[in-house]
Amino acid sequence: VDMRDTGNEMEAIRQTLECFDHTVMKVAVGRPRHFMEVLRGDRGTDFDVMIISGHGDEGAFLVPELVAEIYEPDEPRDRLFRADEVRKCLKLENKIIMSLCCTTGSKEMAEVFSEKNEYYAYKGYVDGDQPLKDVVDWFYRHREFNETEPWLHFKNGVAEVVDQA
Repeated sequence: VDMRDTGNEMEAIRQTLECFDHTVMKVAVGRPRHFMEVLRGDRGTDFDVMIISGHGDEGAFLVPELVAEIYEPDEPRDRLFRADEVRKCLKLENKIIMSLCCTTGSKEMAEVFSEKNEYYAYKGYVDGDQPLKDVVDWFYRHREFNETEPWLHFKNGVAEVVDQA
């Protein structure tokens, strides 16, 4: 789920996961209703993992702000999409949901998402490239095969196994 304004984070994740043989479906969120549709499952439920790439603040997701006249009646007007809004529309079950948005690991948000799903999120603020690293690391560690060829470091003709932990 691309909540926008994160540079090429979503594209980097998509390309990396496709290299790991995952099928990736990207959904762009241009208005609060789009995020509500994703949470309800209206944009599809044929997935195991949902990644939300965007920004967060005060324990809430930042959704696009619209001109007042174009909001639909059921769309929240606040740019902060809080846990109570998520609770109203979350219908997904038995999914792994990863929020790369800062502060969306708040107690309230975690309770809503983890009631019927697994939920990963940041409690605080993270550096810009940490979410990409964390997602790639998670998928790498949870792939179906675990045997890997060690990466070797050569210096002066001597090979040394690089610690990949």
